[in-house]
Amino acid sequence: TRVMHYGDSLVTADYISGTLRRRLQDRFGDGGHGFILVANPIDWYFHNDVSHKASAGWMSMRIVGPLAKDGMYGLGGATFHSTGGAEATVGTADKGRHGRNVSRFDVYYLEQEQGGKLQLTVKGAATEVISTRGPKKVSRIKSVTVPDGAASLTVRAAGGGDTRLFGVVLEREGPGVTYDALGLAGGRAALWETMDAAHWGEQIALRKPNLIVLNYGTNESELAFAESAYEKTLGETLEKLKGAAPGVPILLLAPVDRAGKNARGELKTLEVIPKIVEAQRRVAKARGVAFWNTFEAMGGAGTVRKWLHTKPNLYNWDFTHPTTFGAEVIG
Repeated sequence: TRVMHYGDSLVTADYISGTLRRRLQDRFGDGGHGFILVANPIDWYFHNDVSHKASAGWMSMRIVGPLAKDGMYGLGGATFHSTGGAEATVGTADKGRHGRNVSRFDVYYLEQEQGGKLQLTVKGAATEVISTRGPKKVSRIKSVTVPDGAASLTVRAAGGGDTRLFGVVLEREGPGVTYDALGLAGGRAALWETMDAAHWGEQIALRKPNLIVLNYGTNESELAFAESAYEKTLGETLEKLKGAAPGVPILLLAPVDRAGKNARGELKTLEVIPKIVEAQRRVAKARGVAFWNTFEAMGGAGTVRKWLHTKPNLYNWDFTHPTTFGAEVIG
């Protein structure tokens, strides 16, 4: 069973999503870590229970900017390319209880007219080189199977053109759950309007998810908020996603609490947060998708003020992001 979880900074650092992955895999089986971007879109991109490193030399474009002219950002909203020399390694975790096994790596790349060569190396096995050149731009997967257990895969842009990659999926055969954390710092649901619709559909069709989670609202709270305009934009994003993933259930997650100080210096939940939550509830009902009220579940208004003073503290002093402990509670 495959879950794709789109979101902002909370998912970029695999906070809430990491807890969900571990809990679901403990209960239903480890289907593999899931999707991880080829390289870091920002310095603090992080995933739990997987090893991941990338060299310099990858040029990136993201839905949060800088933008790609063709609107093809891959499954995770970020595309990476190199004309040669850049490499990345993805593999199983070397400590902890989770993420210790893999039986297949799926490399997501773009076939294109000027595509270069892609070198694939599994530690301790032979190296394979494939071409990413083709008559037009098409989403492709190259699968590399390994004996179920600890393993790592190194992908390298081997020259001969522009090698354009999106990410690597780690999966296992048999029953279990994979949970893709598809977060980009600064993310908002509206930014998916820059994604080419047909390309998004190609990517999702290759991934074959059983559930798609959309988790935004924090960054929207920094913008001027008009309910009708926000509901229209969010509804359009949901319809675009439904078109790219026909028949796949969608779950809309409300944002977490966010606070600020008023004129008297008192820490209060931002007035816009409950408005965004209720707007999301209405849009979910109107568009036929599921809705989970994260804000209410964690305690509603005033949660940040309370969670700042727990031991260990569950919120950071930016009044916006939970700590790792807080994220685990929410997850």
